[in-house]
Amino acid sequence: MKMPTKAAYGFGPLQGLLLLLACTSVTVPAPAATDAEVRSIVREMLAEKDAEISRLQHRLQELETEVKQLRDREPVPAGPASTPAVSAAPGAEVAQEAADEDADGLQISGFFDVLARTGNEGDRPFDLGAFEIDLEYGFADQFAVSSALVWDGGSADIAVAVIDYHLYDHSIPARGRIFEEPGFHLQAGRFDLPFAADFQYFAAPDRPTVTAPLTTERVQQGGFNSDGVRLYGSGRNYNYALYVIDSIYTDSGWAAGGRLGLTWGDNPFSLHSQAPPPLLEGGLSLLGEMDGNGALANLVYGADATLHYGMFTLIGEALLRDARQPLIDANGVRLEDRDEYAWHLTLDTDLEPVSGWPLDLFLRYGAWVPDYRQVPDPDDDTIHYAVDNLSRLSLGFGYRFNDYLRLKFEYLDTLGNDTGEPGFEHALGLGQIVVSF
Repeated sequence: MKMPTKAAYGFGPLQGLLLLLACTSVTVPAPAATDAEVRSIVREMLAEKDAEISRLQHRLQELETEVKQLRDREPVPAGPASTPAVSAAPGAEVAQEAADEDADGLQISGFFDVLARTGNEGDRPFDLGAFEIDLEYGFADQFAVSSALVWDGGSADIAVAVIDYHLYDHSIPARGRIFEEPGFHLQAGRFDLPFAADFQYFAAPDRPTVTAPLTTERVQQGGFNSDGVRLYGSGRNYNYALYVIDSIYTDSGWAAGGRLGLTWGDNPFSLHSQAPPPLLEGGLSLLGEMDGNGALANLVYGADATLHYGMFTLIGEALLRDARQPLIDANGVRLEDRDEYAWHLTLDTDLEPVSGWPLDLFLRYGAWVPDYRQVPDPDDDTIHYAVDNLSRLSLGFGYRFNDYLRLKFEYLDTLGNDTGEPGFEHALGLGQIVVSF
């Protein structure tokens, strides 16, 4: 049998070579990369990226440090050997001084309240209460002025006006919690006396209740306030105040006194806008008053304690007035000595942590015990009214709409006690809207 030739199959030597190369390319595949080699390559790429990110972060920290140093750096006056400075543009120094003053700035705040009552002796269901404007201005590193201008019941008055020299603490509140910042203050002017605990709550936005306790209303005759000189300060666990002022109870003379306070628990000074108040704070107060002839007229003692525990705040204080001179009326009749004491306990409960509503409840019980049985009319001391021991229960609640608007309701009852004073209320319901700005 005759075998077919290459020509019969249709290819020659060139076609055979191409066929051989094709077979070789199919039968000898290129080696592929393993999984280990891929992981190694990826790890090297990630390591390079991490190193680059680390370098960028380090450079960013260096830039932040340089910016902070530039902001904190104060200009250093050029010495005799220094290169003469380039003259500033006209008015640049004045503009810089104005900018420095604006850094301290005039701070203006205030409040007013509207009061509603149930049936009362005065037959006035509504009243615009106090309208107060507080001003605070720091005009030098260690000097400031602070004042509280009050319009109340148709008359205007300056409740607080002080010039202040201070160390460390640049907060100069006109009234309220003056011990919140550590430091030292020396002031001259008119101010509220830091006596017992209620001086912190004379202003309506600071007071959790509508009415003042009997200690303030009776013994302090609405709240100790006078003209004079005082110094006060505070540290981590203590505070103090000393003052020399015009007389409080007598028409002439002078008075001197002070308060020493201690705190236990959390530090009230570090991040006090966020940190809770101290667990317990308390103090002892003393006021001695001399008449116009230099004789001792009155001694007033005070003790106070405040407990902060979770949602509860319990405030207690007691005041004792020891009158050392008899009271003589306009007819020359000697009246009984004005010895008296008063105390109260006030519980304020913040319900927001448990209810989610900005609501607080308060309950107060207090008593006033005079060692006399008659008081003269403030406008005509030839007229006298009978008084007796007085107990009073107050309860109510407050609702905080925001930092600027608060609504309070209070019911008070004298529990059957009575006095012959005009306008005396046995039981009363009150509502108050306090607007701050």
